[in-house]
Amino acid sequence: MTKLNLKMLTTTVVLSTLSLASFSSKASEVSFEQALANLVVSQGKAVMHELTEQLEQGIKTDISQFSIEQTIEFLKGSSEQLANKETENTEKSSEE
Repeated sequence: MTKLNLKMLTTTVVLSTLSLASFSSKASEVSFEQALANLVVSQGKAVMHELTEQLEQGIKTDISQFSIEQTIEFLKGSSEQLANKETENTEKSSEE
């Protein structure tokens, strides 16, 4: 082989090896977008977990503080307010 053929063969082999190496490294690399997406997903899961714990705690607290008497008093007050508003509306309608 001549020196030119040997150099061309060596260059071809080196370039082929480099191109294969760069292709395989790109395939195994995680892209920035994929890494960012994974980060967002993991943070979303952490937030959901914390919100679930807070919601469970809030429900437990509300159940422990629940009183049927307070609920009945609240409903009586609400119905009285509605009755008063209806009376006011009826009086305004009759005046016109």
